[in-house]
Amino acid sequence: MGITTVRFEDGELSEIRDFSKKLGFDQSTTLKQALKKGLKEMRLDFALECYLRHQATLSEAARLGRVSVWEFLDFLRQRNAFLQTDEE
Repeated sequence: MGITTVRFEDGELSEIRDFSKKLGFDQSTTLKQALKKGLKEMRLDFALECYLRHQATLSEAARLGRVSVWEFLDFLRQRNAFLQTDEE
């Protein structure tokens, strides 16, 4: 297991502490969960961007987003993006 340091503004740290208490978790657990959720969203956003720029196929974008092709298709629908097809 690795350790890293992150610096937060006072207000951000206070918000993390307050929310952790509401969840009944310690700060570390809250931050880990937030990071996992945030990374998942960032991966999907990156995959969508690659797909829309024709830098990745549908299956490649799904792999980039670490989801199935069906889940990526659902993500496209949620973002009002369209399935891209080759006219040939």
